[in-house]
Amino acid sequence: MSTGNKLQLPDVTVFTFCWGTEHVQKSIKAMLIAMDQIDFKKSALITDSNKTDLGLLDDTINKYNIEVYDMQANLSDNLKDDDANRYGFNALFVEQTEKYIMDDFCLNIQHDSTVISTQRWDSEFLNYDYIAAPW
Repeated sequence: MSTGNKLQLPDVTVFTFCWGTEHVQKSIKAMLIAMDQIDFKKSALITDSNKTDLGLLDDTINKYNIEVYDMQANLSDNLKDDDANRYGFNALFVEQTEKYIMDDFCLNIQHDSTVISTQRWDSEFLNYDYIAAPW
C-alpha cells in the first residue's frame, strides 16, 4: 500500500547492525535512502558505541528519529573471511536483532544494500520469515 509517493509499511522497522564510525555512516546513509522512499514504523541502529563515534552522527540520528541500541560486542572485526568469525558475526546479528527489534517485521539495511525500487514491493513478503537478495 502506498500513500502519495511513499510506500507505507507501518508494521516494518528498518534497521542497520554495524559498528565503526565509517561503516555506521555509510549504513545510515543507505538506511536514509530507504526511508526516503518508505514510511516505516520506526528506524534503529544497533552498534557498539565503544567502536563508533556517535557524536558525529547525532544530527542525523535526531533528525530522523533513529533509535540507537548499544550492544558492546566482542567481535574485533566483522569483515574477516574466516569461518569462525563469520559464524560469530551471524550469531551476534541474530542475538542482537532479537534483543532490540521487537516488532513483527523488520528490514535490515547495510552499507552496501538498500531499497532500490518500491515498485517491486509485494505484501506477500510479509508471509515469509526471511527474504534475501535474489541472487
